[in-house]
Amino acid sequence: MRTLLALLLAFSLGFSLEAFVIEKEITSKGMVSQKSEVKEYITDGYVKQVLISSIEGGFFIPGMQTKPVQKEKTEKITMFKDGKVITYDINHGRKMYTKMEMPASTMAYMILSAFYECDQQGNCRPNRDLKVTDEYKQVGKWKARKIVTKMKTMFGETDTVIWAAKDKTLYQAEMQRIENFFREAEKDPRVKSNPKYKKLLRDAKRELKEFMDKYGVAVMMETSMKGMGNMTTVEVVKSVKKENVPKDAFSIPKGYKPFTPPTIKPMYQPKGGYK
Repeated sequence: MRTLLALLLAFSLGFSLEAFVIEKEITSKGMVSQKSEVKEYITDGYVKQVLISSIEGGFFIPGMQTKPVQKEKTEKITMFKDGKVITYDINHGRKMYTKMEMPASTMAYMILSAFYECDQQGNCRPNRDLKVTDEYKQVGKWKARKIVTKMKTMFGETDTVIWAAKDKTLYQAEMQRIENFFREAEKDPRVKSNPKYKKLLRDAKRELKEFMDKYGVAVMMETSMKGMGNMTTVEVVKSVKKENVPKDAFSIPKGYKPFTPPTIKPMYQPKGGYK
């Protein structure tokens, strides 16, 4: 009986992945306010986020009334493959998903922008706006140190306060996330054809690891972005652990179809043409 149970356990583990599971709370305020309970799974080659969000604000077009509070559950699966970061946003209600691809090197650059300033030729220097302070505060169970920086994102530049602390499991989780990005970034044809850029990525990854070794990893981040309705976002880590997760949790559910935006036809189409 024990042998049978051991075989069944080994068989089931063959279809699971060891993942780091991080629980967070993310609060955003701007034209629309949103509070999300987030469960994030990080493993080799994949990141999955499950969010339960309360959304408040925005307007109905007729009469410009504000919308009532809405609750929704969303899921995002990110795969790291063939030099790309492939993201699937899954809508369970409609059994559909949207897909977005981006070069991993672009995403790696965005991670680095908090710590380095780089030009198109791959010349980098430490971010002059990065300041490690001697200010501390308690964030959950962690004594966290304040680090101030500016970050570049797809939507513009942001002012960011990182509260960093040392936690072995959270450190391992963030290193796995970084490894996913940088491993695929080196497969990018633009990187493979440019030894200088490849060296830059490897050097930057090493220095980023040394920074995390010294100061720890983010247990709280406060981000302010201008030009997007003065959006502010606060992200707080609540817990982190390891667990085995079924491998199919990182794939699109069977029967789900890609979302195709509807084609809008013009209300009036002129006939004939100019001679």
